[in-house]
Amino acid sequence: ILTSPWYLLFTRTAREATLGLALVVWGLYFHDKKNFKLSTLLFILSGFTYSAYRLLVPLLLLGKKSFKTLMIVLIVFGILTMDSGSRLRAANVINSFSPKTSLQVQLESNEIGQATNNSPAGWVMARAYHNKYAIKIREYSEGYLKHFDVSYLFTIANPEFEWYKVPSMGLLPLFAIIPFLLGLIKGPKFLIYFFLISAIPAALTIEIPNPIRHLAGFIPAAIFILVGIKAIEEKTKRASHLVLILLLLFSSIFSYKQFFLNREYQNQTYSNQGFKEVVDYIGQNQDKYDQVLLEGDPYIYFLFWGQKYGFTQDKIKTLDRQWGSVQSLGKLEFLSEESCPKTIENNILYVCRGNVFPQDSTIVFRSFYNNLDPSYTLLVKK
Repeated sequence: ILTSPWYLLFTRTAREATLGLALVVWGLYFHDKKNFKLSTLLFILSGFTYSAYRLLVPLLLLGKKSFKTLMIVLIVFGILTMDSGSRLRAANVINSFSPKTSLQVQLESNEIGQATNNSPAGWVMARAYHNKYAIKIREYSEGYLKHFDVSYLFTIANPEFEWYKVPSMGLLPLFAIIPFLLGLIKGPKFLIYFFLISAIPAALTIEIPNPIRHLAGFIPAAIFILVGIKAIEEKTKRASHLVLILLLLFSSIFSYKQFFLNREYQNQTYSNQGFKEVVDYIGQNQDKYDQVLLEGDPYIYFLFWGQKYGFTQDKIKTLDRQWGSVQSLGKLEFLSEESCPKTIENNILYVCRGNVFPQDSTIVFRSFYNNLDPSYTLLVKK
């Protein structure tokens, strides 16, 4: 299981979803041990780490038929969600009910009604299947089912979201398909329930399917694979055990190669290669410029690598908006909407990506990916 890209991708970094899932798992453990006070505390803490668990935990407790704990958790999560800064409250999961979309749905419904020669039956069918509520239900259903697609789990992961992808691999090892299916058949009913509801929070968001929002699904999936491997061992002879061990060893080597070697070259644009060099250059030359402009808000890299240059947390200025964003860090100005603007000004250093730059610019520094393609280009006005 440790060779699973799903495991490797998210346990090697400090993520709120990973911490929250650990709290959920320990909460389930102590719940089964009848330590309800500790389990309730852990469940509540998980809701503070990642908003998806404010929906997942109540569903898990519903499956456990633990109604007293469920009521406590719902009250606390309800209070958290009422906060105006809550990501769960701010997430617009009913965005297709907007007036613009409603108008589009109405036009689509009218077209279908007219195509049926304006018959009463045609209008009724059009309004029944082509209204904003029916469309949203279909969208949620399609998003939910995408999380159980075989290719997503075992071969491709998410081809449209490269950040959480390992080349030529799904979220789970390919060899694990048979053990997974065996474990799914032989596993406890609660684990099947856990696996099925794990995709509900992810289906209500964007970038579907998204492994980080579906991270809870790894727990039952991993147990299914272990149960399946155990079943194979019990049903086969020792010679088959040796084949299984060799298969596991081969899968481990392949997974680590794809993750630590191939991914660094094939998915290099998503691994921030070259940014340390950018931090070093800016730190050493910041006195030459009045301002440094960057796309997005990659302030964390300056705090991590640039403290020796004076990039410290006390110099952070946040933007007053929903969920907050870091607007600046000393001379560093973040949240630029363009990778590289079309016009540039004097005494400003621009951190750009790509290969299209303003004509009146001069390159002062470049960092590179592992394959020696340019990753970041720093420009000033001629």
